[in-house]
Amino acid sequence: MPPGAHSFASRHAWRRQVAYASQFETWEGRALRMAQRLRTKLAGPDWAGLDGTDPPKPKWMRWRTYNRIMDRCDRYEEIADRALIMLGAKLLHYGG
Repeated sequence: MPPGAHSFASRHAWRRQVAYASQFETWEGRALRMAQRLRTKLAGPDWAGLDGTDPPKPKWMRWRTYNRIMDRCDRYEEIADRALIMLGAKLLHYGG
């Protein structure tokens, strides 16, 4: 049920009154979420943070697969980092 609703109904009945949270994400936010999801997939929820260290390769995974996933993760992190740098530059410009 959407906030303030008094009855249950299908998504078709609600039409544009309900939406998925991902529909309101920015491009950079979606990239960050995808990077965190890939890290969690590799080594669990303790590795979802982007602290600069790579999660360990799972014992059952081939190195080629692990490297491919980490390359994808790195590309997503670059997008998120670029957005953070732009935000910092904007804050310095207006704040200084």
